[in-house]
Parts: sequence; C-alpha cells; structure tokens
Amino acid sequence: MTEGPKRRSWVDVPEGSDFPIQNLPYGVFADTAGVRCGVAIGDSVFDLARAERAGLFTNTGLDRDTFRAESLNVFLGHSRGVWSSVRSHIAEVLDANSPEGRFFCDENHLVIDHPVQMRMPVEVGDHVDFYSSEAHATNVGKMFRPDGEPLLPNWKHIPVGYHGRAGTVVVSGTAIKRPSGRRRGSDGPTFGPSNKLDMELEVGFITGGGPGLGVPIPVDEAEHHIFGLCLVNDWSARDIQAWEYVPLGPFLGKSFATTISPWIIPLEALEPFRVPAGDQNPAPLPYLRSEHHIGLDLDLSADITPSGDTVTIRGRCTAEGAVPIGFGECAGTINP
Repeated sequence: MTEGPKRRSWVDVPEGSDFPIQNLPYGVFADTAGVRCGVAIGDSVFDLARAERAGLFTNTGLDRDTFRAESLNVFLGHSRGVWSSVRSHIAEVLDANSPEGRFFCDENHLVIDHPVQMRMPVEVGDHVDFYSSEAHATNVGKMFRPDGEPLLPNWKHIPVGYHGRAGTVVVSGTAIKRPSGRRRGSDGPTFGPSNKLDMELEVGFITGGGPGLGVPIPVDEAEHHIFGLCLVNDWSARDIQAWEYVPLGPFLGKSFATTISPWIIPLEALEPFRVPAGDQNPAPLPYLRSEHHIGLDLDLSADITPSGDTVTIRGRCTAEGAVPIGFGECAGTINP
C-alpha cells in the first residue's frame, strides 16, 4: 500500500506538495517526445509509457501499449485488480528504500523534471452532473423560484442528475468563451452574452470497467468501477438558465463548458480520509443504502481574480495520522 504515512520517495517532493508518494495521481502530458500517460510525484512526472516499454508492468495484467495512448481510457477499461497492481509497481520503484527501483528509473529515464504540458486525462464518453448538494440546490431554487419552495418534492428521494454535453469538458487552463443565449426580458426574451456567469465548486468521479449497457451495479459494488476523483468547475450562465429552465431544464446555460483538473486522484489514495456519509432524511430506498464509509474528508476552496475573469479551484484531504494529499488545481479564464 502507498498510503503509509512514513513512506517516502527518493524523488524530491517539496514540503506541502499535493503529490507525495501516498497520492500518485494519473494524467496525460506532452513534451518534445510526444503525448503519453504519466503519474505525478512532487513536481516531477513519472513516465508510464517508458516504464511500460521497460517491462515494469509485465505481470500486472495490463494490455500492451496501454500508456502510449493519448488518454487513460484503455487503462480505465481494466479491472480494479489491475489498477491496484500497476499502482503498487509504481510505488515500489519510487520508494526511498528501493535502490533497485531508483536505478531502474534512472536507467530508463522514467522521472521527468522539465516542464510539461498537461492534456485532457480522459476521452469523455459520457458526462452526468448530479444535483447532490442540498445547500446548492436550495440556493438555486431560491434564485429561480423566489416565490415557491426552493427544493422540489423529489429532490431528497432520488439522485437528481442530468446528462451534460461531453464534448465541452475541457482540461484546466482552457480559456472559456462567454456564452450568448436568450434571457428573460420585460417584454419577452432578449438575446446576448450572459450577464450572470457563475462557477461551481465540484468533485468529479472518473469511472471505468462497467458491466455493460442496462446492467445494474449494486450500490456497494459501485466503487469497483470508480477509478478516481478530480476537481470540477461546471460553468453556469444563470440568466440564460433561468429562461430555459422550464421546460427544458439544464440546456445552453449549463452545457457550454465544464473544466476538470488534469490529475485524477486514485480512489485508493483516499482510503485514509474516509468518513461516514452524512445523515439522509428521509432514508433512501434500499437499493441506494450503504453501510460503508462512503464519505471523504475533502476541503475545497475557490479563488476568483478581482476582475472576475479567472477562477481557480483547489482541493486537499487531511486526516490525523495521514499524509495530506491534494488534487492540484482546476483553473479557467473567461474570454469576452
């Protein structure tokens, strides 16, 4: 396991880094040698494609040339057993107590210290946005239905979610164009750029290895298919959304851009930060009940520049006796 608080890497990891050896998040990067998959360790990148060619993952069950791809999708198609085996092999060669691992990495030039460009970590085949924060849902309900109940009757009973536009999910650092659309006016709708552009502080779950179309996944088996987590800013044009909210629901006001962080934090790295889920009242139906600790102690923050043009989201997990780990950042700048 890589979560042991005393474990250290021979790679220089700055004090307070988001990416100690207890983390090892996955991403896709580019440099002069091309685009390929990697793992963050401190301020460096462990080159998964070169490690694969050097034979590091021979006995893990990994398909050939998995990490030479320009996304993590092939890797996501494997089982949790393969994900765990690969992560264990990476941790072993990066461990400070493994001189053989250091020699192997140096010999094959596996640790990259020069700056790299981060790319989208996955090809998004589907994107579902869950309306799962009661505080957020209440605030939006007050905004759109000021004279009515902020929460609709079904909100506390079902996992409210909608399918977003997968093609507009972009990686941190991508410039976002302010959308234009219809807005409510005194004499009917008007058209123009959004005047109420909003951000949302969210966490995304990256899934893989599903059983196929139409096959249900029991709630206590869901984690077998959750590869990891990332930060999310689901941009919103509230004035456009308010006009199209009935009867279309989330449409143009919610589908013009969704920004994600470039590093995906493996679910295994978050084990020390498990907490009980919050109380659910009323209790969910049996098919949604779980007795496991499915909550995570995650601190989230967002910074907005004085001009309002740039939003940066950060997340960090801390727990007594555990090494803090972070998510990096999810940043986006609005163009006129």
